[in-house]
Amino acid sequence: DVLDLGCRFKVFAPEALYQRAASFLEKAGRDLSRFRDGMRNGRIEFSEIALAGWPKPGQQDPAHDRAVVESIRLATKRVLEGRASGLVTPPIDKRALFRQGYPGWGHTEFLAKLTGARHPTMLLASRPREGAHFLRVALVTNHVPFAQIPLLVDEAAIANHARTVADDLGRLLERPPRMALAALNPHAGEGGKLGNEETRILEPAVRMLQGEGIEISGPWSSDTVFLRASKGEFDAVIAIYHDQATIAVKMYGFGRGINWTLGLPMVRTSPDHGTAYDLAGTGKADESSMVEAIRLAARLTQRKGS
Repeated sequence: DVLDLGCRFKVFAPEALYQRAASFLEKAGRDLSRFRDGMRNGRIEFSEIALAGWPKPGQQDPAHDRAVVESIRLATKRVLEGRASGLVTPPIDKRALFRQGYPGWGHTEFLAKLTGARHPTMLLASRPREGAHFLRVALVTNHVPFAQIPLLVDEAAIANHARTVADDLGRLLERPPRMALAALNPHAGEGGKLGNEETRILEPAVRMLQGEGIEISGPWSSDTVFLRASKGEFDAVIAIYHDQATIAVKMYGFGRGINWTLGLPMVRTSPDHGTAYDLAGTGKADESSMVEAIRLAARLTQRKGS
């Protein structure tokens, strides 16, 4: 149904894989006529990525690592050259990047390298149904061990991500976004009794950003700030660490979550879930999150006049 958005799609993957999946789904009773029509009329085209043999559904195989990396590299290059308006990335197994020489990296870090972005920011968003408020949560730290989080959080890191959210989300909303900063410690540190990062780092960061005219408040205790945002009090929450953000976003609207990467010189969105190897080849995977990611990318590129 994303063909209704008026976009053309260039898919960086082996066409044979998609054709095989389409045949499988048709045998299971799914209507693939729109996919077939899109292939015939040129709305869907493939840019072949060579695989090292035929993959087995649901099985991670290092032989295909290079194809994973090349699909990202070539698709990004196409957008940067102006031959495409935006990039939508399905989930990858991060081990493919690790084994190709990018240890500890995920999609976001790799895209930052390819585009030269200094402060890419993951903005996760979900909603339980059409018409509901979006819960939007940006990350200060991303895929790092929990023990390193306090060492990586400082005023500059918070400010850089908050400024990026204010700029990019502001363009989408066409007004300055109302943001909240989530606390690191329980009860926002309880006045320093449960940790002093709030008074030493988070509160000064908020004051500095407010002085720049950015609409942000906090730090607010994490056990309530996401609920307040889900009801529309805030347009976005700046979260300190990965699971603080993702637990809230996935609980609020699992299956419809998306990741919009801010701070890149291009539009990039993705579904907010993993590879789901356990569902591969079963016909039971839910495409809702991918559809939401494509819809957002289309909306963002159309706002840019692409």
